[in-house]
Amino acid sequence: MAKKSKGMRTPIIVIALVALAFVSYLSVINHRLTGDINDLRNQVATLTAQLSEQETIGPQPQPTDTPEQTPSATD
Repeated sequence: MAKKSKGMRTPIIVIALVALAFVSYLSVINHRLTGDINDLRNQVATLTAQLSEQETIGPQPQPTDTPEQTPSATD
């Protein structure tokens, strides 16, 4: 009888170890994805800051717009 119960414990231990390895693998994947998401957030913050700086400076007049404004201002 003791051998049967010991034989039943071995597969449960193996299943538990496989489940633990799988959870550890998922944890590593989650950590990597979190790092990627943080990198993307930093890139978005940088691009947003650059865009707000450009909006603060204002739109740059284009060479084609300048000659059109000059004759209309004199008329």
